[in-house]
Amino acid sequence: METGHTAAADEGFDLLRNDLLLKWQRRLRIAPQQGLGVVRRAVFFALLTWLPLMVWAVLNDRLLHVEAGEPLFKHFGIHVRCLVAIPLFILAEAMAAGVLQKLVGEFRASKIVTDGQRAEFAALLAGMARLRDASLPWILVIGCTLAWIFATPVQSDSHDLAWSAAGGELGFGGWWFLYVVRPIFLVLLLGWFWRIALVILLFQRIAKLDLSLVPSHPDRCGGLGFLKKLPAMFFLVTLAVSSIIASRWMHDELYHGQTLASFKAPAAVFVVVWLGMMLSPLLLFAPRIAAMKREALLSYARLIGAHGRL
Repeated sequence: METGHTAAADEGFDLLRNDLLLKWQRRLRIAPQQGLGVVRRAVFFALLTWLPLMVWAVLNDRLLHVEAGEPLFKHFGIHVRCLVAIPLFILAEAMAAGVLQKLVGEFRASKIVTDGQRAEFAALLAGMARLRDASLPWILVIGCTLAWIFATPVQSDSHDLAWSAAGGELGFGGWWFLYVVRPIFLVLLLGWFWRIALVILLFQRIAKLDLSLVPSHPDRCGGLGFLKKLPAMFFLVTLAVSSIIASRWMHDELYHGQTLASFKAPAAVFVVVWLGMMLSPLLLFAPRIAAMKREALLSYARLIGAHGRL
């Protein structure tokens, strides 16, 4: 009979099985007890964050007109955060979990992890599962979010909140944005940074195994060509983060005289840093593939030499 660890190795690695944030949502009946329910949760959090702001703004004539600053309608970042970024962060869970499950399972299916390494591979996945299920990372995520929220002074005359202020006092919309919208957004964003770090650590440990690579494999990667799909698992996360940045730049360009040229440097920094994060799991295998190529070229040279002498 196969052990649970062995079965887990064959099935792949579930990025969200006992994820603490998902467990909390299940206890609150926001998420279903079985499965992820990403569409249901995406709609719920989009309405929870955006609808109260809109209702308050309409009732108080802050949606299209405001005495100081721009009305809520012109703050694209708020709408994108609620209606695009937060739902995409949730929808990304299903994509990331599905892709990672298949990729990790392919190591066994393709025999890159041999039968002799089956127990070692299962132990590696079990260790990663314990790390995935740990509470400390999520406590740090929530702690960082609360520290950021409460360490930032509330200024009713700030540009981002002027649409909700009246007589020097923030209205309900401003408080809702500060203490509901921002915390939800930051927890989801920082949560994805933790999950990306977890994936990088997973592949770092896999790369240290004595993998059975094939130098003559037609994918020209020793049999690891299936990993090219890895960056795609974070596609929706990338779209969410990019949309937030783009919405802020669009607002600055339309209403604050900024030009597209002024965004070149920060855009280049974002592209380089984000690509580095997305591609780092693949780069972990580069030393092994390079060493395999060097050894294979020497072996092939010896083979051709022996053939020629014969």
